[in-house]
Amino acid sequence: MKRTEFPTIAELMNAILYTTDCDRSTCTYNQETCTFHYVELVPIPHYDDGGSIDSMDFYGIEHDVSFLQAYTWYENLKKQEKEEQKPIPSPIPSPVPCFSKAAMADDIELPF
Repeated sequence: MKRTEFPTIAELMNAILYTTDCDRSTCTYNQETCTFHYVELVPIPHYDDGGSIDSMDFYGIEHDVSFLQAYTWYENLKKQEKEEQKPIPSPIPSPVPCFSKAAMADDIELPF
């Protein structure tokens, strides 16, 4: 019988933040509603008179993610990690040396 291991709440939070690319955000879990809550921080640049970026502000967009959706994202992340560990077969054959003998000293000296 195969043993199933379930992720911790912290692992699900990390999967949410990684999947949504919100590394500057914090994620919380509401046990009563079984939902995760995170705030997506969207950067807003402020420009000076010359057109260069003077400072950055962040606008927060709040999101709620169900437990099932977070678990699906976690499973997909684990599948992707397993696939990346497998060696990718190369369609290009490995290089074969053109000459079987090593170059002689006369062959590599410059004529001048």
